[in-house]
Amino acid sequence: MTIDQEITKKVAEILEMDETELWEKRDMHFFQDLGLDSLLALEIIASFEKKYKIEIQEDRLVEITTLNQTLILIKELINAKSIR
Repeated sequence: MTIDQEITKKVAEILEMDETELWEKRDMHFFQDLGLDSLLALEIIASFEKKYKIEIQEDRLVEITTLNQTLILIKELINAKSIR
């Protein structure tokens, strides 16, 4: 399973949405279009921080508005961690 698939699966699970449907809507806004609320957003963030042993800084949270943006941020943080 690729990292994109892992992340999509987890977000779909939290949103209670089909993975394929979420992937098709990967550029749609989590809050405005997909009904995500702040508690679910925190659950998503916490699950990725724990799974990938990364820390998403508070000022970067605004970047997590779509699945595509989430994928980009998570992969960036994982790559930055492996460079250290």
